[in-house]
Amino acid sequence: MIASFISRVLEFFYPPFRQWMPFQTFRYAACGAYNTAMGILVFFVGYNFIFKKQLVPTPIVTLSPHIAAMILSFMVTFPVGLKELNQNTLTVYPNPSTGVFYISGKELGGATVKVYDMTGRVVTQAQIFNGDDTAIDMIGFNQGMYQMVVEHNGQTYRAKVNLMT
Repeated sequence: MIASFISRVLEFFYPPFRQWMPFQTFRYAACGAYNTAMGILVFFVGYNFIFKKQLVPTPIVTLSPHIAAMILSFMVTFPVGLKELNQNTLTVYPNPSTGVFYISGKELGGATVKVYDMTGRVVTQAQIFNGDDTAIDMIGFNQGMYQMVVEHNGQTYRAKVNLMT
């Protein structure tokens, strides 16, 4: 629910940036800017209100309020940044395959999958109807390299797959 809200907000602000960057890059930049702003805010609150500009004694060493606030900010923003990084992973397996590839990824319902041969011709396409792993059947196709393109919510994911017969 929150992820779809954030996606809608990003899609709303994306059009002026469309001429300079793809949506995936815009999303990465916007999430990075948000994470940076949150880090600055946490540092400010920690330094001024939690540690009250006073030294922070620990069992090992006494920390200056700047360092204590920086550690607090890092402890909040680092996991949030990792969550965003790992949330959009798309996996195609097995690769190479003897005929059937599976696409795995979070929130891919409604995505379109197209498979191109090395000449750029679409050889098969499919629709992902839910977020479960989706099979792409390429049994009977010529052996070789193919480009698999998954489009979802303005984002494009690409994977090279190797079909072996």
